[in-house]
Amino acid sequence: MKIGFAQHNPYFAYWLLLEQAATARAAELGASLIVEPAFSAAEQSAAIDRFVEQRVDALIIGAIDSHVLAPAANRALAAGIPVIAADTEILGCEITATIRSDNVGGGKLAAAFLAERTGGQGAVAHLKGASSAHSATLRAQGFQSIIAQHPGLHIAYEAEGDWSLEDGRRLTREALARVPDLRALFAANDPMALGAAAAIAEAGRTGSILVASFDALPETLRAIHTGAVDATVRQFPAEIGRGALELAVRAAQGQPLEPLTLVRVDLLTAGTLADATLDLLELFPAMLRNVVDSRAALAQERGLLRSVIDAVPDTHLFVKDRASRFLITNAAHLHTLGLPRLDDVLGKTDMEITPGPLAEQYFADEQAVMDSGVPLHDRVEPVIIQPSGERRWYLTSKVPLRDASGAVTGHVGISRNITSLKLAEEEREHLQAEVIRMQGNMLRELSTPLIPISDDVLVMPLIGTLSEQRTQQILETLLEGISAAGAAIVILDITGVPLVDTQVANALIR
Repeated sequence: MKIGFAQHNPYFAYWLLLEQAATARAAELGASLIVEPAFSAAEQSAAIDRFVEQRVDALIIGAIDSHVLAPAANRALAAGIPVIAADTEILGCEITATIRSDNVGGGKLAAAFLAERTGGQGAVAHLKGASSAHSATLRAQGFQSIIAQHPGLHIAYEAEGDWSLEDGRRLTREALARVPDLRALFAANDPMALGAAAAIAEAGRTGSILVASFDALPETLRAIHTGAVDATVRQFPAEIGRGALELAVRAAQGQPLEPLTLVRVDLLTAGTLADATLDLLELFPAMLRNVVDSRAALAQERGLLRSVIDAVPDTHLFVKDRASRFLITNAAHLHTLGLPRLDDVLGKTDMEITPGPLAEQYFADEQAVMDSGVPLHDRVEPVIIQPSGERRWYLTSKVPLRDASGAVTGHVGISRNITSLKLAEEEREHLQAEVIRMQGNMLRELSTPLIPISDDVLVMPLIGTLSEQRTQQILETLLEGISAAGAAIVILDITGVPLVDTQVANALIR
């Protein structure tokens, strides 16, 4: 049985824990779990379509955006593939089943903790998660509902973050500037809470502002131990991962499923860290094995990629960063540069390797591609072979590379050796020009032929209209022919000329 997993951004530890548990459960049930991570909703939608093409038996989706994946999920359902949403709902379509944390309940736990610790008094900051995830909306609903029950508490600052530590730091700095008497803060996930704790530490206010969070990741448990964070709502990503895999297997077997499964949450504080830490330790051996296996697979993939790009003849393949420094190149390019090792190229620009006007032009073209975001296609460029100095011609295309946020981080290029084609084209153009020249000469001769009928008599038959230019041409041909043949008499046959005016007749007689 093949099960596809359109995974959320794997840089978040939460999703790694969820994936690890799903992978382990698949092995126990004899199923094959195929994981495709994504960094944007568009990438995730494309991954779902690939799973449909592969005809997987069931599909798990860890939605990056709850609002835009419905069309892709519907395509899978239309193909007869059951769809299980893990952690986050997919809005706008009726998928097979959803398994997620009790996000509303978790938001309530965090708010109740802050209300108790503040005595129900003071200003609170609320760092919401990205609205593209329905889980963020549910957590906010739960949190706000409890705060509203305490008249002395008020949300003095509220903003939406992108779930990252950096955004948590940025928003908290803003909150501290706007609300000097801030008493407490709730962040919708652990990374934002850790960023908030860092901003609070920068302001010298650690311990005076309560920080509550959501996830219970290892980094946050350590922060609770040190006092930087006061509490976190513990999710159970391993339970969600195992549960999602089990639901997918049951759905593939045609078993009926409940549309929604809620996984428990609880609140962790300094007094309850021990149990949570032991739970995480149980996952570490499997996680380490997964890391080792992933590194081995990555090394194998890199070796295969290197073999492929080095095997391409007469073609330069390269990747450069935003400053046009080489990150990747192939053997054919090294040979052209006259350099034996990759280390002689990587981290350097063309201007550092082969300085000169050509390198400056390459740099200008690349920067234009990256600044504009518009690819350069099929540019014919000269290349100087090192160290011989031989000039060759390459057909080059350069395409910008973007990160998960869409920002241009570099470009990839491919240059194909077209020197033989270029030389053949130049030869063809030369021959074409020569043929045109010869044809002109032949036409000139054939247009006014001189026919000898005796030793001193020539006949010139004329056909067509006699323009002033053609009359001059006839005169030149006639004089050259008389001189060459030593003729005494010339007969002009004008029966093929429709009209001979006085000016033309006088010119010919002269």
